[in-house]
Amino acid sequence: MTSSDRYGLFYTAARVCEVLGGKSEHALDELVASHQLLRVTTSGGLNLYPAFQFVDASVMVGLPPLLEILLGSGADPWAAAHWLTARTDHNEGQAAVEVLASGRDDLKADPIKLAHHDAAGWADSS
Repeated sequence: MTSSDRYGLFYTAARVCEVLGGKSEHALDELVASHQLLRVTTSGGLNLYPAFQFVDASVMVGLPPLLEILLGSGADPWAAAHWLTARTDHNEGQAAVEVLASGRDDLKADPIKLAHHDAAGWADSS
């Protein structure tokens, strides 16, 4: 599986500003700093935003709490992107972003519980 198969498209800051209705790059920086938006940095130093986090001109509902848990634990943004897109035995085999996108309220608590569990493990191992 290539990274594009796993993560899909990536947007530049300029594109995210458009997607979010004209927000400034400074506003994006604030969203990233407060774990409300996921930004990854390539090995070449380019900042990109995984497109999977955007739905209907906004950040996917339910994603910011997961980002707060994952990134708040000190996890690298790439680790968070990997976690969000990893299919597991939980959630009927769906990745966390698929659960959030599905709109199924009966599954939405599972990613939060798993994020707390995994983030605690990451914090313990550092």
